[in-house]
Amino acid sequence: MSKGKLWGIILLILFVLGFGIWLYTSSDVKKDVDQEGVGVLDDMTIPAVD
Repeated sequence: MSKGKLWGIILLILFVLGFGIWLYTSSDVKKDVDQEGVGVLDDMTIPAVD
């Protein structure tokens, strides 16, 4: 793999992470996650426990 390709992948990952963090910290998304996050986590963990 060339260095240029490697740097491209690293920059892409950083961009996606940055965008995800920006979305999470924007007020509307954070409110939705705070309100619904517990329910979603419960839905995800119930099948794993069974």
